[in-house]
Amino acid sequence: MFLPKGAYFKTAASIRAATWPTSDEQTFLVSELAYLQQVNHCVTLLVDGYRVADLMTGGVQYIGNGPTGPCLGSGAELLWGNVSGTWKELATGQNPPYCSQIRSAGWKSTIPKDFYGQQCWEKGSNVPVDYKP
Repeated sequence: MFLPKGAYFKTAASIRAATWPTSDEQTFLVSELAYLQQVNHCVTLLVDGYRVADLMTGGVQYIGNGPTGPCLGSGAELLWGNVSGTWKELATGQNPPYCSQIRSAGWKSTIPKDFYGQQCWEKGSNVPVDYKP
């Protein structure tokens, strides 16, 4: 399912209040948000693509104001997957990832259109290609 407006999460409570993720997905997103906010308190997670029980895409954005002023940053795209029962980050960046990065994270399925990582760089290619496990 592609979430056209996306779901923005700035707090653990906002993640837990969302009705569409499973409890495992909520737990993962809460820990991901906490980890990212340790580095930058301005982080807001965006989830704009969701394939039930195994794949989410979105990004990190810097929204709002922090204690010292406006939150600044360019953000990044993210791809998360459930690999062997454990949610993990498969790829992150501002450009298409390397296909080998997704494979080395253990992903063994296709990636839907409009999900980050669906187009990736294959060794020896000069244009992004559709991801193939």
